[in-house]
Amino acid sequence: MQTDRDGTIDETDKHVGRSYDWREYEPELYGGLDPVADCPEIRYIKHLDTPEYQALPAICKEDVIW
Repeated sequence: MQTDRDGTIDETDKHVGRSYDWREYEPELYGGLDPVADCPEIRYIKHLDTPEYQALPAICKEDVIW
């Protein structure tokens, strides 16, 4: 966090330099449920050009790529 000239704390970029985890910044997003809870573990996905990967929901694909 940065302090402005008037001494107030600027929280607009509070996750700069860190990974953004929506669970930390927006815990009520997705109704408080983890949308990637049913996704396969990332370490099991080795290739993206497979029928198994292509069949995943978009939210799981995004999780794999990030």
